[in-house]
Amino acid sequence: PAPYSPGAYPPPPAPTPSNSPARRNAILALVLSLAAIPGSCLFGVGGIVLSGVGIYFAIANLRLTSDGPAGPGAEPTHRGMAISGLVIGIITLLWSILLLIGFIGSLSSGS
Repeated sequence: PAPYSPGAYPPPPAPTPSNSPARRNAILALVLSLAAIPGSCLFGVGGIVLSGVGIYFAIANLRLTSDGPAGPGAEPTHRGMAISGLVIGIITLLWSILLLIGFIGSLSSGS
């Protein structure tokens, strides 16, 4: 067999920077939306706050990366993580609002 020629394969892509705004926003969206699940145990208020902030960061990521990657070797947009943070945030926001309504209703229904 012929020896390996060094120019046969292109070099690997450069590593993505770990401090990119798209990555930071996507991680914050997912983590805050997931933290809203136990946060909703605080009479719904913790879940409303955490999921609201998670939704904000998810939308910020989706707006930041709306153009998509420029091509091969471009920085990843982490849109999947942001979309999952958005979906989980919306679900936990609705759940927290229902818990808050239930808590207020139980206070006003009598003794």
